[in-house]
Amino acid sequence: MMNLFINASSHKDGHTATLAAKVFGGLPYTTVNLVDHHIHQYGQPTADPDEFAAICAQIAQADRLVFGTPTYCGSMSGYLKTFIDRMTDVVGRDNPFEGKKTALVVSYVNTRDALAPTDHVFRVIEQYYGIKYVGSADNERQAAALSTEIR
Repeated sequence: MMNLFINASSHKDGHTATLAAKVFGGLPYTTVNLVDHHIHQYGQPTADPDEFAAICAQIAQADRLVFGTPTYCGSMSGYLKTFIDRMTDVVGRDNPFEGKKTALVVSYVNTRDALAPTDHVFRVIEQYYGIKYVGSADNERQAAALSTEIR
């Protein structure tokens, strides 16, 4: 079984990554740091290829996914928003997200305001892309509780 952490933070080993490790609860996993990958904005015309398809190929091989984002200006990071927008490219086609147990972790410094709206986005993704969304966490206690849900 392959487990994949999609890290949408610019801090590769920051609090977002710590929360994801708690969700995996000792299971081995691979991290994709979106900051290291070039992904075009949805609908942006360009002749240069990006890395969205390569990341989707990794997702297709995974059994479990944890998405992680810090809170920037009260919302998810731009890295995650761009990735979610690009998911439109696979809807109705070779959808790598179908049936994947998926959790979300959201880290913050001063505000918890981003958890509810970002959680809502993943509930919508569950409907459109067929993920098995097990929930979200914004602290280590919640992340550890998600560990049993994602197994």
